[in-house]
Amino acid sequence: MKEIAKQAFGVGLTAARLGMAERMARRVRDDKSIDGDMAAFVAADILDGAILRKFDADTRTRRVADGVIDHLSEIRVAAEVAKKYPETRGIIGVLAVRAAIVGG
Repeated sequence: MKEIAKQAFGVGLTAARLGMAERMARRVRDDKSIDGDMAAFVAADILDGAILRKFDADTRTRRVADGVIDHLSEIRVAAEVAKKYPETRGIIGVLAVRAAIVGG
């Protein structure tokens, strides 16, 4: 049971970044800056793992979830950027293909 609780807490902490990505996407849609949001997202991405490692609560499941959440967040924000600024679709497509090929 303790292992399940550790997994759930770690994945939940990491998954909170999805809400941050949604906020960034909405701000792009509303033509608002995402500079501060992006900085907070990167800090949260670094800190969630660091905090969990400090308390010996990081797990392989959480690390996999971290990568998935990173990609989902990038996709969500990039989709909104592509809708708002059609001229970015080409480079976003190139970056997507690159990510699919090299995994990041």
